[in-house]
Amino acid sequence: MRLPFLLPDDTTIKKVKSQITAARAARSEAHALLEKAKQAVEIAIEKDEGTALAYLSS
Repeated sequence: MRLPFLLPDDTTIKKVKSQITAARAARSEAHALLEKAKQAVEIAIEKDEGTALAYLSS
């Protein structure tokens, strides 16, 4: 059985590619921020809160 399949136009394809690229960049940034937050918590536990806040602001 054959099902009809419509291909999106070029504008839609470019828009989807752009959104996928933005989503991947946002995911990467979120991962980096999470790792930095984990490190800051470790610093706060081992040293003090001020040092951890300084680490986050750098």
